[in-house]
Amino acid sequence: MRTRRISVTKDPLGDKSEYRFETPAWPARWVGPRTHEIDTSTALVFRLKFQSASAEKIRLHLSADQRYELFIDGEFAGRGVERSDLKHWMYESYELSSEPGEHSIVIRLWWIAASAPAAEAQLSHRPALLVFAEGEANERISTGVAAWEYAVRPGYSFADFERDHLYFATGAQLFIDGTKADDELDAGRSGPWLAVRTIETSALASNCRESRPWWILRAAALPPMYEKEIHAGTVRHIDACADGDTSISVDTAKRIETDMRPWQELLSGRGPLTIAARTTRRVIIDLENYYCVYPVIACAGEKSSVRVSFAESLYEYDAAAKKRSSAKGHRGEMDGKCFFGFGFHFIAGQSEHTYQPHTFHAGRYIEIYIATGDVSLTIASFSLIETHFPYRFSAAFDSSQKAHAQVLPIALRTLAMCSHDTSMDCPYYERLNYVGDTRLQSLVAYVSADEDALARKCMELFDYSRSPSGLTASRYPSRTVQVIPPFSLWWIAMVHDFAMWRGDAVFVRERMPGVRAVVEHWLSRQEESGLIRSPDGWNFVDWVSGWRAGIPSGGEPSRGEFSSILNLHMAYTLHRTAELEDSMGEAALAERCRDRAAAIVSAATKKFYDKRTGLFTDDLEHKNFSEHAQCLAVLSGAVKGAAARSLMKRMCSHSTISKATIYFSHYLFEALGAVGMTDVVLERLSLWETLAEKGFSTTFESPEPTRSDCHAWGAHPVYHYFATLAGIRPDGIGCKRVIIRPQPASLSFLKGKMPIRGKHIAFDLICENGLAGTITLPPGLEGDLHFAGKKKMLAAGKNTIRMRNK
Repeated sequence: MRTRRISVTKDPLGDKSEYRFETPAWPARWVGPRTHEIDTSTALVFRLKFQSASAEKIRLHLSADQRYELFIDGEFAGRGVERSDLKHWMYESYELSSEPGEHSIVIRLWWIAASAPAAEAQLSHRPALLVFAEGEANERISTGVAAWEYAVRPGYSFADFERDHLYFATGAQLFIDGTKADDELDAGRSGPWLAVRTIETSALASNCRESRPWWILRAAALPPMYEKEIHAGTVRHIDACADGDTSISVDTAKRIETDMRPWQELLSGRGPLTIAARTTRRVIIDLENYYCVYPVIACAGEKSSVRVSFAESLYEYDAAAKKRSSAKGHRGEMDGKCFFGFGFHFIAGQSEHTYQPHTFHAGRYIEIYIATGDVSLTIASFSLIETHFPYRFSAAFDSSQKAHAQVLPIALRTLAMCSHDTSMDCPYYERLNYVGDTRLQSLVAYVSADEDALARKCMELFDYSRSPSGLTASRYPSRTVQVIPPFSLWWIAMVHDFAMWRGDAVFVRERMPGVRAVVEHWLSRQEESGLIRSPDGWNFVDWVSGWRAGIPSGGEPSRGEFSSILNLHMAYTLHRTAELEDSMGEAALAERCRDRAAAIVSAATKKFYDKRTGLFTDDLEHKNFSEHAQCLAVLSGAVKGAAARSLMKRMCSHSTISKATIYFSHYLFEALGAVGMTDVVLERLSLWETLAEKGFSTTFESPEPTRSDCHAWGAHPVYHYFATLAGIRPDGIGCKRVIIRPQPASLSFLKGKMPIRGKHIAFDLICENGLAGTITLPPGLEGDLHFAGKKKMLAAGKNTIRMRNK
C-alpha cells in the first residue's frame, strides 16, 4: 500500500457537519487504554486490520496525545502529532492507495508523564488516539467505530538523567528491556491485545460550539519534517572502560586500535559487528557536523547493555578537581577531554530487534557504551535518521572578506537544527519556542529560504499563549508559564517583520487584537512623566556579564524601577505598531501609538540622557551604560540623523560600557546599519568568523564558556549579509517594492542571491571608488537603489549599476 502525507486546509466534512457536544464533528471518537494513571508514562501500540474489496484511495486524518509513529502494512508512513496546545491541537492527514485484500494499520504511541519528566514543550491531557477515515472507509477504519485494539509495549520505561546543574527541558530518557520487548509490527506476537476504551467525541476548531477544553482540532500547519536515513561519522576513540564510568577523559594510550576499522565499517553501513561475551567497550563517534537524528540499532545478544549518548562537544578535564570543567575548548578535539551527554539505553534480547528512541537526539558526538553478558552481541546495523524542518536554502553570499562565505553554511545549519515542528532555541538543552530567538530565526528564514510557514505557526502559538494581562508567554508551548515582558514586544516586531516581508493582510489582521493587548499592558504602566515603570515578570534583555539573569539596571519590577532600555524598546515597538495600524486602515490608532511613543522618547531623553558622556544611561541614577540603550535610542527614533551617528560613535569609544552579546548583536547591527557604520558591523562579525577555526559547525548561545553550541539566534549575521551589507529591505508593507542600500564599508565586492517570491534578487557589485556591477530583480518586482546620496530606479530584470562615491 502506498501512503503519502497530504495538506488539508478545510474541515474534511465541510458544511455537512455541525458540532454539538453530544454529536461528534467527525464520525470518529478518541480512544485510549482501558486504564490510565496520570503519573505513569507508557509506550502503547494500537492496531487495526481491515479489508479492501477493490483498489481504493482512503483519506485518513490522525491525531494523538502525545506522539505517534504510523505504519501501514508494516511500512513507516509518518509521525506526529505536530506540537501545539490543547485548545489548538493538531492532526495530520494521509492518503492511502490500497490494493484489494487485507491491510493493517499499526500506531506506536508514546505518552510521558509530567513527573517523568515529559519534555517542557509537550502539553498533554491523557494517552489517546483519534483516526478518522473519510467516506465509506469510516466504518472499517475510524477509531470509536472500527475494532481497534491496543497493547502496552513490554520493557519500555522512562527516567530522568543526570543534569549536573544544567537546565535541560527535552524530557526523560528511554530505557528498553529487550528481553521483554517484542516486535509489535508482527501482529501475531505482541500482546496481550485489548479492546480500546472510547474516551470522548472529537471537536474541530472550525465548527466547535462547545467542547472540553482539550483536543480542539486543527489541520497541521507545517509540511512533514525532513527525514533521511544516513550513515555518518568517524570513529575517533575506542577503549574498554571496564568500570562503566564514561565520564573519564579520553586517553589515547588506552585506545584499542584493532577495533577501529570494524566499527567504522559498521558506521558506513557495512555490518555486522560482533562484540565478544563478557566484554566492555566505549566507542566515541565524531559526526563531523551537528545533527538531529533518531539513532537506529539492530542487534541481538541476550542481556548485553547498550547505552547511546549524544553530546555537542567534549569538555576539558580539570586535573586539580579530578573531573570535567565547564570549558570545552576546540570543538573538534577529543584527546584528554571528557564526554558528558545523554540519550537512550537498552538491554538486548536474544533475537534480533531494532532499537530506537522515542524522540530525536542532537549533537556532534555519539558515545556508545556496551557491556556484553554471557553471550556475544551482534550488531547487524547502525544508522541515523536525520530530521529537521524541510528548509530549501537557496541563498548565496560572498564578499572580499572570505570568512563571510564560511559563516553562511554554519549559520544555516544552526537554523535547520533549531527548526522542527516549532522553532527552537536549541535542540540539545531545551527545544523551546522563545519569542526572542524565533524573531531572529524567522528573519534568517525569510532571506535564505523564502520560507514563512514556521514563522506563521510560531506567531500564532505566541498569540495563543497570551494571558488575561495581554502579555504573551516568553515561550510556547511550555508546561511552565514563563513571562518575559520585552519578548511580548519582540512578538509585535515579529508580526511587523512578517507584514513587511510577506504581506498577507488577513493573517496580520488576525494578530492585531493580540498586538493591541500587549501594547495596552505596557501602556498601563505609563506614568504622568511619560516613562513606563518596569513591568512585572522577567525583564530579560541579553546575557550580559554583570546583569543579574540578563536584566539591565532599572529593569527589576520588584523595586519599582525605570529602565531606559525598556522604555526605548516600547517606543520602538509603538512605531512598528503604528505602521501595522496604518496598513489596517486604523489611522486614529496609529496616531495614538505615535503620540505615546513621542511621550516616552521625550521623557526618556530628559531622564536618561547623560550630558557628561553624551550617552543614554540604563538607570535614573546615571550609573550604568550599555550598548543596548544606545541601539534602542537610535532604533526608536529618540536620536536621528547626524546626532544618531555621533551617539553610536561615542558608544564605540566608551571603554566600560556593557556590550551586546550574540543575541542582542542583531539590534546592534540594525542600529549601526541605520547610521551608516557598517565598518563596525564588520569588526563585530569577527566573532562569527572564528567559529570554523575553533571547530564549531553551528553558532553558539553566548560568549565562552557557552552552554549551548547550537543556538539559532546566533544565525542572524545571515540576515545582515543581505539586509544590512547588501542593504536589501522591503519598501513598505508587503514587500511590493524593495529599497537596496548597499553599505560595503571596506569590502571591495559583494556578490550573492537572496530568495524572494519563489525567485531571487541577485547582485554582483564592485565596491571600489563607488558601486559598479549588476542587480537583478525577479519579474514583477521593482525598487530603488540608494548609494552615496544618489538614487537609481531598479526595474524587474538585470540592472547595470555605475555610481561614484561623493
